[in-house]
Amino acid sequence: MPLEGPDRGRSAPIGGRLSDRFGQRPVAVPGALLFAAGTTWFALRLGVTPHYVTDYLVGTLLTGTGVGLSYPAWASAAVAELPPDRFASGSAVLRACARSVRCSESRC
Repeated sequence: MPLEGPDRGRSAPIGGRLSDRFGQRPVAVPGALLFAAGTTWFALRLGVTPHYVTDYLVGTLLTGTGVGLSYPAWASAAVAELPPDRFASGSAVLRACARSVRCSESRC
């Protein structure tokens, strides 16, 4: 079951713009809370025979929106203090670390 829903693609650009305007923390924290709410929704609502609209869709929208808001903010916060000539390298290291963590959790 993917924890990144269809709203990730719609909320990521919004999260990036909000991070540019207000900073990373005011965007990443609500995004993380939405993700936590979505995973809690899954834990409490999904049963043996889940109903798509009332059980799965709500949790997927919450987790997808949370990921879309928080990931761009975390990524920009991770490289925000780097000098301009190191920005690309820092971003590449961040993505490589994120990918290896993701691969250790599931199949690559």
